[in-house]
Amino acid sequence: MKRKRLLIILLVVLLLIVVVGALMFFGVIDVSQILGNTGEPVVSTKEYQVAIPGNIITNIKNSRRFVRCEIVLILNNEKESTKLVSETFKVKDVMLEILRGTEELEFRADDIQDRISEKLITKMNELHEYESITKVYYKQLITQ
Repeated sequence: MKRKRLLIILLVVLLLIVVVGALMFFGVIDVSQILGNTGEPVVSTKEYQVAIPGNIITNIKNSRRFVRCEIVLILNNEKESTKLVSETFKVKDVMLEILRGTEELEFRADDIQDRISEKLITKMNELHEYESITKVYYKQLITQ
């Protein structure tokens, strides 16, 4: 009798474990709520790429050399990315201004891409109100 009762208790406990595990696996039960974790929810944002067509070529400030670059912008707003596709000339204008204002010695710095990227993002936000530009990737950045 005791053995039969023990077997029934074990089967009920095993069944409960399987049911709770399945509910957690399929997301019906949130483990973080059970454990009391009140961390910020993870927000996923979609990214949109805008490739600026053609090379941007200009002289380097106070030098006989020139710089050529090709960039891709990453935005997190679909509306602004669609608008930017038709206004790539604004990006080229701002990029030319930044590159023309950079001296030859600055181009030798290890973090030149980061510096140019920061300036581009800041100026595009200030001048043309593109607040959703998050990253600038370089297809090429060549000085000659």
